[in-house]
Amino acid sequence: MKRVLSLALCLCLILTQLAGCSAKEPMNPKDTITLTMWHVYGSQTDSLMNEMITEFNRTTGKDNGVTITVTSVSNSDDIHTALVASAKNQPGAGSLPDIFVCYPKTAIEMGTDLLMDWNDYFSEEEKSQYIPAFMEEGVIDDEQIIFPAAKSSEVMFINRTVFERFSKDTGVTLDDLVTWEGLFDASIRYAVWTDAQTPDVAGDGKAFLFYDMPFNYMQLSAHQLGEDLFSDKRIDFDSPIIKSAWDKFAQTAISGGINLGDGFGTSEMMIGETVANVASTASIIYFKDTVTYPDNTSEPLELISLPYPVFMDGEKSVIQRGVGLGALSGDKAHEEAAALFAKWFTEMHINTDFCIETGYMPVRQDAYESLFAEKITQIDNPEFRSLFEAIAVMYRDYSFYTPPLWDGFAKLQYDFVAEMKAVLLSSQESVDANTSEASNLAWRHLNESFG
Repeated sequence: MKRVLSLALCLCLILTQLAGCSAKEPMNPKDTITLTMWHVYGSQTDSLMNEMITEFNRTTGKDNGVTITVTSVSNSDDIHTALVASAKNQPGAGSLPDIFVCYPKTAIEMGTDLLMDWNDYFSEEEKSQYIPAFMEEGVIDDEQIIFPAAKSSEVMFINRTVFERFSKDTGVTLDDLVTWEGLFDASIRYAVWTDAQTPDVAGDGKAFLFYDMPFNYMQLSAHQLGEDLFSDKRIDFDSPIIKSAWDKFAQTAISGGINLGDGFGTSEMMIGETVANVASTASIIYFKDTVTYPDNTSEPLELISLPYPVFMDGEKSVIQRGVGLGALSGDKAHEEAAALFAKWFTEMHINTDFCIETGYMPVRQDAYESLFAEKITQIDNPEFRSLFEAIAVMYRDYSFYTPPLWDGFAKLQYDFVAEMKAVLLSSQESVDANTSEASNLAWRHLNESFG
């Protein structure tokens, strides 16, 4: 009997151990991977991306022992500066986050040896599900250094509330804004029209247009007119076509039609300083429902979007924009965790929902086609619907231009814009400025600095 009891006890212990092995072991908190993240989607306290990261942490992240903690929400310019400073260990710079969003130019400035190659975690079949042009933009030296998360382009936002008053008095229509020639003419006429509203105050006309990234105008105007802005990694100042495009922009700015201030056009439109803003499609999330003027009066803002302007004799083309995901290399567990998030975030329904609410374009082929084939008509918000209708026109009729990549390109862009604004503002402040002569002088000055 003792032997029988002993055998039975041993059998119970063996079965208990086997059952324990077959059950899922509770996760050891020490095995949980935590990734710090910097992104540009929204603000620190009001961000759809933050909400989605919370959802990831609650579901897929929890199931796989991955937690993402957002430690900074910024804009693309500031995050570029911060990432480069941290990568180069500049004084006062903080530690690099585990995962972040940036442009490929930022990755080059950081040093791509610091960043993981997403190819190590995506099969060829998985990569084939993404739009090729979006993937190619993040390839540096045959490695997928930046992975597409949500892409954008540029459109023109219009304050229709103010524009209709201007249109009624001058006859300028929205159709006139389709071309650069028509837009520049309207911008100069708007400066004159606003100046005339206060006849007792001279020289207080307002600019019609704010271009968030005017260097893109230089790239795209050349491309639309069949030229390349760059020759041997320098701006081609000898091209008469590029000079002609410059003159149109510069003379309009000197005449007061283009706002040359710092920052972004959304803030200028929200205080009534400009009517139009050429900007990233994602800028739509920063517009409010009202325009508040300096005297504290306000009025509703009816925001509409138009496709990116083209030259009368130019090719319809627009820039491909939008930051992608980068992640630090080295630790395999952290790299796998970053790849897990990238796959989750770019799933069709998750990515599409995010893009519709933020003004971006989804990166997978199935989501992209679904958005422009059927989902546009389901967007309730008229401002967002207008935006995606403009994007749909560009998707159908335009080619997409991708900026070049080389070490120093980002610095060239920022330095050129700063110097360009400085020389044009100087001319703008001269009451008797001859716009043609001032444009030529500014071009020669820029040539000396960047040619």
